[in-house]
Amino acid sequence: MNDAALTNLLAACRSYAGGRVDARFNAAAQAFYADAKVQPKIVTRAARELRSLPPPGAAILANMLGTVVETGGSVERSGPAVWELFTTWLPQIHRGFAGRKELSPRQQQLHSRCRGRRAYHQPRWQADRRRPGGHGDRVARALSQERAPVQGV
Repeated sequence: MNDAALTNLLAACRSYAGGRVDARFNAAAQAFYADAKVQPKIVTRAARELRSLPPPGAAILANMLGTVVETGGSVERSGPAVWELFTTWLPQIHRGFAGRKELSPRQQQLHSRCRGRRAYHQPRWQADRRRPGGHGDRVARALSQERAPVQGV
């Protein structure tokens, strides 16, 4: 397995401070997406690295892993790691701002990542769901099939 795409992406994620990505990051991301299509295990390996990255890098990598799922990748390869990352961040985010102390720099960073980024690409997922046969449609259909009928209601 070629590790160059993942190694370059993780290096770019470690140096990413938020905002727009530079050409180096974009090139690393495109190489990762290309490898993810032919080597699905690279997605699992990337997901394992989420917790080792600083918040901006982890957030953008989680976002990228969501894109892989949206384009046909298996949610099982990265979903649990992304979910664990965000659920560990949530308690660190200051709740209730009125009359409270200011957020610490780390809390501000986490808050902006969870609130400001499309962590789950919801707008694209919803648009795809409206397209017959789209990925969102398949997810909704699978979820509806898993529900057991409620008895006695």
